[in-house]
Amino acid sequence: MENETVDLNLVAEPKKKVQKKKVQEHIESKSLETPKIEGIGDSGYTLDLPSDGKIYGKTVKIKAMTAKEEDILSNPQYLKKKVVFDELLKSIMIDSPVDPKEFLIGDRDFIIFNARIDAYGSDYEAKLACPQCGTVNEVSFDIANMDIKELEISPYIENENLFEYTTSTGRHVLFHFWTVELQNRFSSYVEQTKKMKTTGLVTTRLFFQIHSIDGEEERSELRQIIENMKASESLEIRKYINKNTPSIDLTMHDFECENVDCGFDKEVDLPLGENFFWPDLR
Repeated sequence: MENETVDLNLVAEPKKKVQKKKVQEHIESKSLETPKIEGIGDSGYTLDLPSDGKIYGKTVKIKAMTAKEEDILSNPQYLKKKVVFDELLKSIMIDSPVDPKEFLIGDRDFIIFNARIDAYGSDYEAKLACPQCGTVNEVSFDIANMDIKELEISPYIENENLFEYTTSTGRHVLFHFWTVELQNRFSSYVEQTKKMKTTGLVTTRLFFQIHSIDGEEERSELRQIIENMKASESLEIRKYINKNTPSIDLTMHDFECENVDCGFDKEVDLPLGENFFWPDLR
């Protein structure tokens, strides 16, 4: 490792433990646009996860947000530590197949989206800077109509977050999809090493997600393989992982810049700002 002060636990292996649907189509027996949730109190409601039960259970049960959860969302310490969503999940979860930190990011985001829609509705207003001219546009979006990419490939080992890919050059790669815990450790590592000139985001990201290459699991050897990999092969692996990652598509397809002199009308990524959970506050 580049620096002895870096926490080596951050880069340790995680512990073992495209057909699209709309967000509103992925909830069990109800539309997310209408609050037809029976037994909304302590009994909660059930969600089918984008990972589709291929790693852990297929469903979770959550309760509706209350003023208690609003306290969590506005907690200064949680905001500072960037653990607001982690704490929110703990609070609304009634029944889960795994600890919230073990959720794939796509599953975590899906649960958060449902909680937001159930609490405040599906209309989301945000300020979006035009990528071309910089003009700040106020956009309105129905987040219940966002596409969901389900997990379609099967694990290399049943019920484990471990998947395989063979590159065009014949290398056999085993990798993990991002979990809440893995992404948090990656972010912590990047924060610790951001002043190191030798630290690269591309190789570090691969280092965190790749379990082995051609059977090599030893971390120092694996790091060398990744760093010396051809750029084309590195890109190939990243594309495959991204293509198959279960997620919510945050693409806004009909964005048109309000600046009449600009004319930008391409796809943009929808920003999830601080008002994602506070739609009526200014």
